[in-house]
Amino acid sequence: MALSLARVTQLPQTVRRDVLELARHASEILEFLKETATEKPSAGPGKFTRPLAWRLSISVTEAGRLLNVLPNLQLINQETADVEKTFSMIQDRLPVDEREKWSSAKATLLSILTLVRDDHPVAISQKARRLSYLYERIFVSGEILTDIRPVFTTKGDKLLEMVIQHKLVIRQHDSTHTDSDIHFVLDAHDVVSLKTACERAIQKAKVLQDSLGNLPWVTEIVSATDEQT
Repeated sequence: MALSLARVTQLPQTVRRDVLELARHASEILEFLKETATEKPSAGPGKFTRPLAWRLSISVTEAGRLLNVLPNLQLINQETADVEKTFSMIQDRLPVDEREKWSSAKATLLSILTLVRDDHPVAISQKARRLSYLYERIFVSGEILTDIRPVFTTKGDKLLEMVIQHKLVIRQHDSTHTDSDIHFVLDAHDVVSLKTACERAIQKAKVLQDSLGNLPWVTEIVSATDEQT
């Protein structure tokens, strides 16, 4: 939904689903936003999604989808400069048979739109998380496999040597929303270099966080463990 609604006459199906889910849970979400209004924002995946999922008895994924609506509402608020106009703009772009689901929660939704407009930490957190992964390719997982390759005589009748090497397998998620694997052959030196580069990256992130920690905004290492912060 991060697009100008002035350019569309009807919301895409996935967007309709999300805004109508927001309307269905509007009262609980409003209370949740009120309770978290003084929290610090965080791009981490669990700070706000997990408690909301528990409250609504839905999955963390579903909670994340609901919260992702909020920064998009921020964008529409900026476009309209008025929460009433934002509400009406969304309503007018819903199919006629679905508008009642949105309009029936108008008072609560207007309160949500007002909170979101004022840079609510939950909306800022969702925006920060989206920006953290706004790249063409995203690392999903990695694994190093160790192989042995035999070297035979020219005739192939005798084993002369066994070569031990490694293979780095990286699974990536790309902008086409598909996962694919990339394979890299590594020797022993490569493995050590990769280990050193990883340790250096952890250290650099920690130094940056410590150096910026006293400034008037939140500085965090995305998805860092306790040992990395």
